[in-house]
Amino acid sequence: MTFPHFVSTANADNQLREFAKHAQATFSGLEPIDRSKLLNRGRSLGLSNRSMAKAIGVSEGTVRNYLLLLKLPLQERQALTSDKTYRRALRRIGEIKELDNRAKEATEARIVEEIAAKGFKVIKSLFLEIRLASAFAEQVLEEAKFRIWVAEDTGALKSSETHWAKEYKDIIVQEKPENLSTLGGVDYLNAVIVWFCRWMTRVMPNSRSRSATIDLALERAYSLGV
Repeated sequence: MTFPHFVSTANADNQLREFAKHAQATFSGLEPIDRSKLLNRGRSLGLSNRSMAKAIGVSEGTVRNYLLLLKLPLQERQALTSDKTYRRALRRIGEIKELDNRAKEATEARIVEEIAAKGFKVIKSLFLEIRLASAFAEQVLEEAKFRIWVAEDTGALKSSETHWAKEYKDIIVQEKPENLSTLGGVDYLNAVIVWFCRWMTRVMPNSRSRSATIDLALERAYSLGV
């Protein structure tokens, strides 16, 4: 299919008007892959899916689906010759997206697992440094996990895409609790828990990696502390 050359102009309204005039006259008669190419041409002009959908008289989801067809392998794109093959292609795209999502989830899970392993080592070294009694390690972790969960649930603590803060090594130094040796009993434990919550949320701003790290530390709490 040969597409008309839309005049480049700084006026988006003119571009949309030219696109709409051509698309309205030809869209329904085009094969599915040519509809995709036409919409892709509109995107290259800077037109949004919404504006193209309105101009042609279809839903925004329909525009999005046709653009997705361009992600199919060449052989499958060439087979798009009717609405029937278009519907079949959409199912194929759904399968591809599902596979991509699974691969992405597996990659993210592996990243989180690696971060948790590293985070556990950091927690272990810190508990040793403040000479936290191993008998209290699990209690500190459980209470900290609960407080952090409450903060997240109430919206007081937001999750970030960042797994490790860039300055996490500096935070480890800055956030070391002071004067713990002067405290005892409940005051000592509360001070450690407050410190750990503050330190953990700053060092590891991503909720998923933070939770995985604490869970791993809980599983191995027997090896923490002195």
